[in-house]
Amino acid sequence: MIDPLTLLAFLPAALALNLTPGADSLAQGARPAAEIATGEA
Repeated sequence: MIDPLTLLAFLPAALALNLTPGADSLAQGARPAAEIATGEA
């Protein structure tokens, strides 16, 4: 069984990692946005 204090310590970090987009998702979104901004296809 996990100690409740340990669970409370790691829960916010686990939620933050699951709810925020990772570097791979940000890179995929940045490329089309740059193409739209520069007008290049």
